Amino acid sequence: MELIVITPIDHIPGVMDKLNKLGKVHYHPAITKKKLTHILKNNNITILYTNPNKQGFILDESILKSSKIEVIATASTGTNHIDKTYISEKTHIRILSLEKELETINKIPCTAEHALGLTISLIRNYRAASNSVLKGKWDWEPHIGRQLSDLTVGVIGYGRLGSKYAHYVSSMGAKVMVYDVIDNCPPDGHIANESYIKEPISVSHSRKSNVPRDSTGLLDAKDSKSDARTTEKHGDLEQNARDAANKGIEKGSNTVDITESKGNGARTVGVHGLQSHWTYKKARDIKMLTSQSDVISLHIHDTPSTQNLIDSVALEDFKKGSYLINTSRSAIVNESAVMNALSNGTLAGYGADVIDGELTGNIKGSPIWKGFNQGKYNIICTPHIGGSTSEGQFIAYSRMCEMVREYLSNEFLLSLP
Repeated sequence: MELIVITPIDHIPGVMDKLNKLGKVHYHPAITKKKLTHILKNNNITILYTNPNKQGFILDESILKSSKIEVIATASTGTNHIDKTYISEKTHIRILSLEKELETINKIPCTAEHALGLTISLIRNYRAASNSVLKGKWDWEPHIGRQLSDLTVGVIGYGRLGSKYAHYVSSMGAKVMVYDVIDNCPPDGHIANESYIKEPISVSHSRKSNVPRDSTGLLDAKDSKSDARTTEKHGDLEQNARDAANKGIEKGSNTVDITESKGNGARTVGVHGLQSHWTYKKARDIKMLTSQSDVISLHIHDTPSTQNLIDSVALEDFKKGSYLINTSRSAIVNESAVMNALSNGTLAGYGADVIDGELTGNIKGSPIWKGFNQGKYNIICTPHIGGSTSEGQFIAYSRMCEMVREYLSNEFLLSLP
């Protein structure tokens, strides 16, 4: 069996060794589309191992038509670097991704961490301040920023990464408003509504107990530094809270109050005590969220329904002087509209880890790249490094090696008489 690797992996301990055990490895971490097409056409390569961050082109018919590829293994949750329509309609190629590998990807919060970093960098004017020092200036006055603990942060997309980002900013004191096109709020258990908590629940910690992580769906106890947080598991929030009350949590005489309030068209759940206090509002729609938020962070997949979600019409509803963070995909925003919003003051800053043209190798055609290079706008743009941590890559790439091995094992078993 032969496979080709078109993403850098030699810096990740053990990954190349795992792949070498599967078969002959062709390693081309910076390959061009033309060269890849030629290699696939003239070799018996059946597995293509990739990641979107350095691919620079889309795996489409022009590459795959004359190949013998049976499996495309991508160490990512996103698959917009693959022409899935062509593959599903005209081939028998199997796509392996991490999209549904929840046990694995829940260990990789680094994109949410990067979104937090972009947020703080924007509201504190890090880029302009740092550049002024490089020019020999030492003056704080032009770089007065905003304080996150006094801002409202809107999170569009409340899944794995959106919920982690919300947790991060709320733990720093920010108010959080969330919206999800697919309602990830109850019954998925993240945010309470009136059908889940009917009355305040007080939990008195008078006895020792160890509540395993996520076992209640609401409370997470670990050693003596237990904290209260919204759940990341499915389930009935009211029942989960009552289960937590029955089990108890070791925290001296502290009390946890789980309450809900309604007002201004939003629903709020607060968890009080245990060192922290997080409050979330569930927005009815995107307009409600963008009109009330100082910072808006995108955590959604690139799908036909989310493409161009943030366009000139949507930006009209943004709070003046707000900040937009995009660590999802570039197609979700209209970059020309974002530049107009930066020019007229609707946006005070734009932080992105994605950009138009990254999949075709032509980022210089991006309106954001052009605005970024003008230097007069509060723009921070990074080259899709959200998931690029040594820890995150080790987890993701190692799991994808195992998925390829499992696939090959299953195929072998199916071939037996």
